[in-house]
Amino acid sequence: IIRSLGDSKTPLYFLVFSSFLNIGLDLLLIIVFKMGVRGAAIATVVSQLVSGVLCLVFVIKNYPMLHFQEGDKKPDLKCIKELVGNGIPMALQFSITAIGSVMLQSCVNTLGSNAIASMTIGARTQLMIVLPAETIGVTMATYCGQNLGARKYDRIKQGVMNGTILGIGYSVVAFFIARYLGSYMGLLFIDSSEVAVLELSQRFLNTCAWFYPVLTFIFIYRNALQGLGHGTTAMFAGFFELAARGGVGFGFVLEYGFAAAGFANPVAWFAADLLLVPAYFVVMKKLKRKFQVEEKLGVDCD
Repeated sequence: IIRSLGDSKTPLYFLVFSSFLNIGLDLLLIIVFKMGVRGAAIATVVSQLVSGVLCLVFVIKNYPMLHFQEGDKKPDLKCIKELVGNGIPMALQFSITAIGSVMLQSCVNTLGSNAIASMTIGARTQLMIVLPAETIGVTMATYCGQNLGARKYDRIKQGVMNGTILGIGYSVVAFFIARYLGSYMGLLFIDSSEVAVLELSQRFLNTCAWFYPVLTFIFIYRNALQGLGHGTTAMFAGFFELAARGGVGFGFVLEYGFAAAGFANPVAWFAADLLLVPAYFVVMKKLKRKFQVEEKLGVDCD
């Protein structure tokens, strides 16, 4: 909510604070009180709770427009329907993508312990590398939602274009990070003596790195569509990813080994883009026509 009102710094400050709190509680509960995994879980929940409460207090003190009024206590069924209609497809989309990753991992698991470890390390390293591009994509959801409400078609179009340019630019940087620093980043997760594992994880990154612009398109256009109220389309793109990962996993990894696993993600990214990119332009075309009608009639067509 705070981000949607244009303040992205305050949530970041609270997040940084809660991260350090999490680390401190981990050390206290695991090392001092010997609580093990339970202590780590408690530390995570408490730090998240503190971050959430801080955000709530900040909203109460700084945004009177968000204070509850007497009339707000009555449920608004139309609003609830809209929230559920947007929220459920977004939740399912993340679940579907995760299922595809699990399917691929199950195929890699048949290749032995080195392949399992390499896939895990490669995926975690890649997650760190592409995080800035993913953040640009997440920004698109808030940005498009804001400008949709303000009926600013040109700003939506320009913002998505600028986000795409930024994302592609970072993809070039990410390519070199993955290709030349990936194995060093992998040392965060495994000892340097595990040479075979590090080599396999680097092969995984070398393959995926060529296709980071394709992944960037997913981040940008999926979030843009969600911000424009078309979460169902993003969900179906998740099915495309699921089918592609599963197809490569069961059709090629079992036959050709770990080399094929490196291509599973790029194939899934292409499959999702086949739906997301055209869908965005179709939605924007309809939106432009709708706003033109509103302007001509002087009414809000919602």
